[in-house]
Amino acid sequence: MAMHDYRRASELAEEKTAWIIANIGNLQKNRGFFSDAINTLQKALVLDPSHQYAHERLASSISLHKDEIAKLSEIMKTAKKDLFTSRVYVKGTP
Repeated sequence: MAMHDYRRASELAEEKTAWIIANIGNLQKNRGFFSDAINTLQKALVLDPSHQYAHERLASSISLHKDEIAKLSEIMKTAKKDLFTSRVYVKGTP
């Protein structure tokens, strides 16, 4: 509901109001859509480079995105290791 309302407000403001766009970015961040949040918050900062709220949310989104990538990378390493181990075991069985 909030996302819909902010998007509608942004449309009515012709996508020229930094605080509305920053709030959309914050909602995206809170939902875990970090890449989208980063892009949206950067748009808000183009409109108002001194927008403290957007800067803070952007920094948080970037940090959370990096954490997510690190976790996914670790999962992939573990999965590859498990896959290799299971293949070796299957090949080695009589």
